[in-house]
Amino acid sequence: MIISAVCFIIFLLVFIRPIFWLLFIAAVVAGFGAAILSTAGGVFMALNSDSETIGRNTGIFFGLYETSLIWGNIGFFVILRGSNSISTEQRYWIVGFLLVLGSFGTILVLLLKRKQAQVVIEESEFAHAIDRGFLDSIKASALLCLNPNVIMLLPLIIFLGLSSAFRNDIYNTAIGYTLEINSLSLVGLAGVMLGLGELTGSAICAGINTKMPHMSRGKMVVGGVIASCLGYFFIYLNMPNEAVLGPTHAVGVINPPSKFLAVFCSFLMGIGDAAVNTQIYAILAELFGHDIVPPVGLFQSIYALFCAVAYFYSTALKIYAQLLILIISAIAGAWSFSVMATKFVRSQRYEDI
Repeated sequence: MIISAVCFIIFLLVFIRPIFWLLFIAAVVAGFGAAILSTAGGVFMALNSDSETIGRNTGIFFGLYETSLIWGNIGFFVILRGSNSISTEQRYWIVGFLLVLGSFGTILVLLLKRKQAQVVIEESEFAHAIDRGFLDSIKASALLCLNPNVIMLLPLIIFLGLSSAFRNDIYNTAIGYTLEINSLSLVGLAGVMLGLGELTGSAICAGINTKMPHMSRGKMVVGGVIASCLGYFFIYLNMPNEAVLGPTHAVGVINPPSKFLAVFCSFLMGIGDAAVNTQIYAILAELFGHDIVPPVGLFQSIYALFCAVAYFYSTALKIYAQLLILIISAIAGAWSFSVMATKFVRSQRYEDI
């Protein structure tokens, strides 16, 4: 986790004096750091949980994780308030603000007690095979592609990758390109609302797992997918079809576009993402509790691949086509996850008998 934090700081430093070719290298470094952070964070969470607390802990973990969207975008909103472009001075302020946050996060990671973590690893029911080597872990992750449960999870993981790119970057770009809204700072506010949505969704999932531990994970995923699809429907009503391809004066069904609805859609997508993500990590811990590292690594690989796919087609497809892809993948993912989770619960009950 320390290595991943340093990777993000390196990425931010490049923006002090951005050079075209260096930005691509920094993006690769940041992607490497993100992969390490997601995998290490998921494993750390699983190692500090058991079968009864994994649902609650995933909700708490993702709630804290997604607050980064709130703090970063608050700074973005305040610095760019009333601006239609980013000046050099504003860029320095943004980079400096993010560097302070990144440095603070790195210090917190350094304060984690390693001896205590080692005790947790030895005692956790999710850590029976944690000492595998690097190449063996890659091989184990690849072999999981043949696992029936993993195959059933694939549609939902694909949806998570596609929706992540849309939610975090593509949609914010569309807001900035919609000239009838005419407010660059609204992009930052949409990011804040996305973070609040993630926090709300995580809190709801943690509360449900605490108060109603026997509620099926499939129902929570379906609820998250419904929230996301509502956000996509409101985006269809509010945003012009050409908004992702460049600055436009076009309008959608609602004329003029609603600023409130624009940021509310981010909130809905945040709730949906939190609900789905918490259940993915929880079910992975339950399915592969004896060896959590390979499934988390495979999940992150597929997730990142389809993030890249979404960024690739976003330069050619208009926003309505992208929304259709997201809705279809969301429905397919929710169905396959529900079927797999139901079969898993039934098999567990049969074993208990």
